[in-house]
Amino acid sequence: MACGVIKECRRCKREFTCVSTSRKAYCGKCRNPKWKEEWHKEHPWYKHYQSARKRCTAPRYGYVGKIIFEMTPDEFKYLWFRDKAWLLKHSSIDRIDNTKGYRLDNCRFIEWSENARLGALLNSGKKRRKRCPRK
Repeated sequence: MACGVIKECRRCKREFTCVSTSRKAYCGKCRNPKWKEEWHKEHPWYKHYQSARKRCTAPRYGYVGKIIFEMTPDEFKYLWFRDKAWLLKHSSIDRIDNTKGYRLDNCRFIEWSENARLGALLNSGKKRRKRCPRK
């Protein structure tokens, strides 16, 4: 788009005059990085939603097609308030049954340290690959 075009901000819905050829349609206030920090303070469950979804869909994690992701941001919000996750020091999303995917009836928020301990217990029975010795 050319400069000087009037656009509507995607976040706050205010009209503003575009000053660059960028495709992003955000006003100056919404482009401010502090906006993102404030938004995440008001929506703390959303980072857990993004991380869980990324684990299921990004090829670099190796779980694409293995873990099914069936939750919406609103369901993560419901879990956040149901489990009172704002009271936890370091909240973490946990799948109760690891053979099932991310579903509302299979997830809960618990303390991160407890989740790490549970993961270590589950993996303790598995054979570990031997590492190649360093030269």
